[in-house]
Amino acid sequence: MVLLQRISGLIVFSCVAAAALVLFPFYWRWALKRGYSKQVDEHYKNALGAEESLELDGTVLRSTGKGMKSEIELTEIEGIAVIPTHYFVFLKAGGAYIYPKDEIDRGQLTGFVDFLSEQSGKPITKPLNFKM
Repeated sequence: MVLLQRISGLIVFSCVAAAALVLFPFYWRWALKRGYSKQVDEHYKNALGAEESLELDGTVLRSTGKGMKSEIELTEIEGIAVIPTHYFVFLKAGGAYIYPKDEIDRGQLTGFVDFLSEQSGKPITKPLNFKM
């Protein structure tokens, strides 16, 4: 009787462990996507939808929009990443410029980001297998 209980407990444990191993990648993808979305919504809520103009002048990236002006040296760019819907230009100070592909002419945006990558010496990376 005790042996039967142990075997049935082992079978149940094995089934739960196998299900967890199969389902974990799907959960992890969902959790990462949710985390990125929360970060963007929380930290960039005032900047979402705001129009901004960019100008690359030599080694300086000038940004103007919504009552602010900024100048960033290209050496301050930490990295450039691309996902299916956005380009991200990460800065060493911790901020980022986020460019939505749907709202900007893709040819101009791709050309600008490629040129920015070339001028700053930072490669464009594609993090994970980010699926929307």
